[in-house]
Amino acid sequence: MAFWIIILCFAAWAVLHSFLASRTAKDRARELFGPSVRVWYRFAFVAVAVVTLAPTAVMLFVLPDAPLYSVPSPWRWIMKAGQAVSAVLLVWTVLQTRPMRFTGVEQLLQWYRSRRDGRKEESRTEGPEHGDTNTCAASGRGSQAPGKPRLVQRGLYGLVRHPMYLFSLPVMWLAPVMTVNRLTLYALISLYFFVGTFHEEKLLIAEFGDDYREYQRRVPRIMPLPRRRQGTASR
Repeated sequence: MAFWIIILCFAAWAVLHSFLASRTAKDRARELFGPSVRVWYRFAFVAVAVVTLAPTAVMLFVLPDAPLYSVPSPWRWIMKAGQAVSAVLLVWTVLQTRPMRFTGVEQLLQWYRSRRDGRKEESRTEGPEHGDTNTCAASGRGSQAPGKPRLVQRGLYGLVRHPMYLFSLPVMWLAPVMTVNRLTLYALISLYFFVGTFHEEKLLIAEFGDDYREYQRRVPRIMPLPRRRQGTASR
C-alpha cells in the first residue's frame, strides 16, 4: 500500500534528522572539520532537513491515495480560519526565535563580517591579536551577546515550551479534506513532535542547566494545560 512508502520515507528522515541534531553528530563534525564547524553546522542541518524531507512531501501527490472525508461548508471555513490563526501564531513563534539564527544564516554572516573586519584591521595594524576576530561568530539560540545563549521564556514560549509544535498541529489536523496518505503523514509528524521534545530537552538541559529545569517546572511541554504550583516537569 502507498502509505507504507510514506511511513518508510518519513522514518528514514526522522532517524537522519535526529542523528544530525545529536551531540554525537556535532562532536564528530567538530573532529572532522575543526572548530569552524560551529559557523556552518546549523545552516547545513536545516538545509539537509528540508532537502531530505522533500521526497516524503512529493509522495502525497504522486502515490495512489484514497479520500477519507471532506468537511462541507460552513464548517470547512471555520476549520480554515483555525488553520490561518494557527499559521499566524506559528510565524510569531518563529520570529521569537530569531529566524536568521534559527536557520544558521546569521552565524554565516557573522563569520563573514568578522573575517572581513579582521582583514581590514590587519591592513592597518600589525600584531596577531588584531587578526583573530572570528570569535565574533556567536553560538547559541537567541544570544544577546556573542557566545552567550539566551533561553527564550517570554511570549508564546511562556505558554508552552514547544509552541512551534503546538501551532503546527492545528495547521495539519484542521485540514477540511483528509486522505489516507495525508492522515498517515500527519500522524507520523505528530508522533515525531512529541517524541522529539524529549531529545530536544536533553540538549537544552545540557546547554542551560538549572534554568531550563526551572522552565520545565513552570511551563507545560506542548499543550497549554494548567500546572500544579509545586508540580514537577513533565518528563
